[in-house]
Amino acid sequence: MKKYLVMAVIALCAVACGDDDEPTPKITEDEKTIDATSYSDWTYINLETGATQVVKDYSKWYYAGDKTYAEAQAKESDITIDWHIAIHRFNVKTNKGGAVETSATALSDLTTIPSSGYTTDVEITTDSKVITDLSKMMSGNVGYASSGTLNEVLGNWVTRSGSMGAFVYTLSGKVYVVKFADGSYAKLKFTDHSNAEGTTGHVTFAYEYVK
Repeated sequence: MKKYLVMAVIALCAVACGDDDEPTPKITEDEKTIDATSYSDWTYINLETGATQVVKDYSKWYYAGDKTYAEAQAKESDITIDWHIAIHRFNVKTNKGGAVETSATALSDLTTIPSSGYTTDVEITTDSKVITDLSKMMSGNVGYASSGTLNEVLGNWVTRSGSMGAFVYTLSGKVYVVKFADGSYAKLKFTDHSNAEGTTGHVTFAYEYVK
């Protein structure tokens, strides 16, 4: 009898110890509003800690009016935080991640993370039309980023129609999933493009980050 009791205790211990060895996912949930009104800046965001850093677009800026390039005002090494996503106006890029748009419209509705369909960032060109300088707009000499990356899937969170001064912004209302190189992932839902005064470029999103 004692022999069977000892074996039962060992078996229970093995099960318990096995459960303890399994890592418990660390989940961070929050809502953030980013002041992305500046065309010259990117806001880099750590979804785990909530830390942000604003850094000027570090590419050479291409001025379409006179077809010239201006020297870069920053460099990539100026980014000193560990970041997951970055926002420039309504553009979004990831830190070597991939994104997919889901059919879910609420974070809580997405209970199964897609296993495929993720799109990685693409290289920016002057044709990407990432505006970085409007100071010479009246003379038709708008500045654009000439290099860098964008995630085109995440960029679909809002669409713009109409003409200058009467643009209409439409939110996709969808939940996006971003997987990162270290195996962590985030669920994102962008919920606003403006502040209470109606100024566009104030980007609000809810997220759940899982490590």
